[in-house]
Amino acid sequence: GKYWPSLSGVRVAVLGLAFKPDTSDVRESPAFPIIRQLLEAGASVTACDPVATHEARRTLADARVAYCD
Repeated sequence: GKYWPSLSGVRVAVLGLAFKPDTSDVRESPAFPIIRQLLEAGASVTACDPVATHEARRTLADARVAYCD
């Protein structure tokens, strides 16, 4: 894989936002701390989950995160 000395401006997709598969349960989602770290590092984050996107958008509430269907 590639190595970036800086994540500034690097586009990153985060797939799977729910705590458990096939649910909208985002409590204690392991994706949220990762997303926050990526944003702090300057990455451009797009998040996607077929079931939990609505709940993740409401819970994470960070305008810097783009969501996809």
